[in-house]
Amino acid sequence: MNSIMKTSLKYIAITGLMLSVLLAPNIADAASTVVDDPSLIGMFGINWKLFLAQLINFGIVLFVLWKWVWKPVTSNMEERTKKIEESLINADRITEEKTEFEAWKETEMGKARQEATAIISEAKTQAETVKNDILEKAKLEQQALLEKGARELTQQKEQAIADAKSELADLVVGAAEKLIREKVDKKADQKLISQAMKELN
Repeated sequence: MNSIMKTSLKYIAITGLMLSVLLAPNIADAASTVVDDPSLIGMFGINWKLFLAQLINFGIVLFVLWKWVWKPVTSNMEERTKKIEESLINADRITEEKTEFEAWKETEMGKARQEATAIISEAKTQAETVKNDILEKAKLEQQALLEKGARELTQQKEQAIADAKSELADLVVGAAEKLIREKVDKKADQKLISQAMKELN
């Protein structure tokens, strides 16, 4: 755009200079003559030669301006107007897309928050269930161990009593056999019985 404007201004300056040089003698001659024309133009003091020269000069300047200044300037203005309109349209589109993106982002963030809350809640529920299962299993195992221990203790107690009875019976039988074999007197029997009782204790 700057190069077109510079070129146009050069053409205008050169054309104006040439017209001034070419028309200057004629204009000076026309201006120096006294108007003695009784017509309407003469009454107003207008020199028709000077007027015609000025009209031609104005027409040439107008043509040069229209051809090399007005057209490039208007085309450049149209291009700039188009670019500005496109920029405004693009800006509106970008603003609209940004608004849509912000709305989409908010929606997705809300969904993500809901999903995260649901996952955390589900994880807590599962953890609570697992904890309760583990506690229940531990209670059952503890109860089973206690019951097994009680059974084993009862069996050991019963076995100890049975063993004690068996030993007592063996001792009584042994003592009776000794009494029969030795046929001792009453004092010896008493001594054997007390000895057997000591062994039992």
